[in-house]
Amino acid sequence: MVIRQYKQEDYSAVVRLLVVCHVEPPAEESDLKGACIVAEENGEIVGCIWALVGLSTCAHVDWFAVHPDLRHTKLGWNLLRTMDLLLRDSGIHRYSFFIEPDNIDFINLVEKHKTANKIQKLRDLRFYRREIGDMK
Repeated sequence: MVIRQYKQEDYSAVVRLLVVCHVEPPAEESDLKGACIVAEENGEIVGCIWALVGLSTCAHVDWFAVHPDLRHTKLGWNLLRTMDLLLRDSGIHRYSFFIEPDNIDFINLVEKHKTANKIQKLRDLRFYRREIGDMK
């Protein structure tokens, strides 16, 4: 298993992974600007995490997925720890993330380890996205 920086040629494999994991994929590759990491096993993308980084010391993890066959193997935590190091080295002090309401396993894992991992639940929100096309 290799955890590495995202490359442009990874895009379609990452979209397939996100779909398998029931995570809404980005509308287009240009949405994936920021800190991008993938996990690769035997030439297949099996995990990914993207953090959107702005001009402040905060970031937002927007896409995070681990192939269902590799859950409960600590791959997700390894991706998060790698992202932590990448963001810290870039001057980022904290990041936010959203967990899909039906991802009960990850919600329980985060709740179980939130104190030790300095995670704070902010509040319950539902996120929406609006496409803005040509204004006529």
